[in-house]
This record gives sequence, C-alpha cells and structure tokens, in this order.
Amino acid sequence: MLIGHKTIIRDLKKLADVGDLAHGYVFCGPEMIGKRFTAESLANFLETGSFELPKLLQDCLVIKPIGNTIGIDQVREIKNFLWQKPAISSRRTLILDDAHSMTAEAQNALLKITEEPPASSLILLVTSDPDALNPTVFSRLQKIYFSPVSANELTRWVEEKFGNKKDVTAAVSKSLGRPGLICALLTDERFTESIVYAERLLQVPADKRRDLLKKMTDQEDFSFRKLLDTLIIISSWEFIEEKNVSFWHALLRLRHDAAYFNLNPRLQIESLFQGR
Repeated sequence: MLIGHKTIIRDLKKLADVGDLAHGYVFCGPEMIGKRFTAESLANFLETGSFELPKLLQDCLVIKPIGNTIGIDQVREIKNFLWQKPAISSRRTLILDDAHSMTAEAQNALLKITEEPPASSLILLVTSDPDALNPTVFSRLQKIYFSPVSANELTRWVEEKFGNKKDVTAAVSKSLGRPGLICALLTDERFTESIVYAERLLQVPADKRRDLLKKMTDQEDFSFRKLLDTLIIISSWEFIEEKNVSFWHALLRLRHDAAYFNLNPRLQIESLFQGR
C-alpha cells in the first residue's frame, strides 16, 4: 500500500490515461520514501488499471544493484527488453532501482538508450542521489521529487497497520516522513541489526572502534554507502545540538564522496570520527 504522494500519483494517472507520459522520469528523494513502490505501481496501472504494488507483470523489468553496483551487462539487458513490443500494457516499463549505483560504463550505455528510446518504452530511474547520475542522462528525463509524508498521515497508517503501540509511536517519530523506514524499523531484522552496529560505532571508545569496523567491513554483503546512510539516519535522531553540526556535515560530505570515488571504508570512518 502506497502512503502519501497523492498529487504525484494523481498526475501520473492522468498522464497515463491520456497517453501523455514522457519517455522517462527520474524519481528522486530520500530513501525509503516510496519512490520504487510508486514506479512499480505505475507499471501495474499501465498493465492492469490498478495503481497498487504488483505481484507479477509481463511488461515491466526491475533492475537492482548486484552487490553495490549496477553494471554494464545489466544495462545491456535493458535494450533487449525495451525494443520488444508490449504484450499487455501500453508501455514496456523499465525500473532502475538505486540508479545512482550504475557504473560509469553502465551510465554511458544507458545514455545511448535514452537518445532514441522506442515509442512504447517507459524508463524510470529511482534514486536518492541524483547528483551521482550522468548529467546528460539526467537532463533527458523528467524529474519528480518525493517529499516526506506528513506525520498525521503516517500516524493514521501505522496505527491501522501495526496498532497503537509504544514502539510504533517511536518509529513514527524516527521515520523522518519515510514509510519505508517505519516498516524497516518494525519488521526488518537485518535493518535493525545495521542500526545497532551503527549506534555502536557512535558510542564505542576509539580503541574499540577499529575492531568493530573490521568486523563490519569483513562481512560479504558489506556496503559502505549503506553504512553511511544508516549513520545519517541515526545522526538525524541524535545530532541535533549545534555542537554536532560539524560532524553531521562531515558525514554528508563523505556520503557524497563515496558515490564518486573508490574509498577505503575503514580509513574514512576512522578519519571521520577523529574529527568528531
């Protein structure tokens, strides 16, 4: 169930009904706010007439990062998909989730696809970091920004879905207007585990932080960007006082640099905390 973004959904429905959707869009905004759900629901609307999260679609392809990146082989798969005629829908819809994870080669390949996309194609890039996209690719697609959902709307939805419990109330207050963050806090054990690790990083003495960092970075599915995103989430809860502003800005700068450069996570985190 989609929460919030009523104006965006209404406008997309209207454009789809009259056959006036653009060939491609960038859905941008904070993580866990409903961008991908909206993209998949739009594909479902084009195929079935229902603007809800689908179970299975014939004319929709969702590409997600493998590991931490979307590579050129995945983007090459896109061309084969888009140049086929729709079986049921009015469009063949491509959804590139976490599009900012594309390698430079993958973005160049996508650029060629966006130069002359098939008339029956719809390209949806979902990203929380549009600055990491190739500027030319970004310029060829229309942009839709997803704002945080109001606290009142989130509270009504959460009470209906989870009941009026203490941990639910706390999750709403920590959600920053993101329905996906609420669900992750209440139902995703791996996410809550990542929160615990990140909180320990913020709390442990410097002499123990190195061992904890090694344990985290040695995990097979470790993602530097996701660790930084988790630290940013926690920082938004805890680092409100003015004395913590400098650390907050340093964390945001590091998250930005991590999208462009191949950084050593341990060295960067240790350096970040030294300036705290």
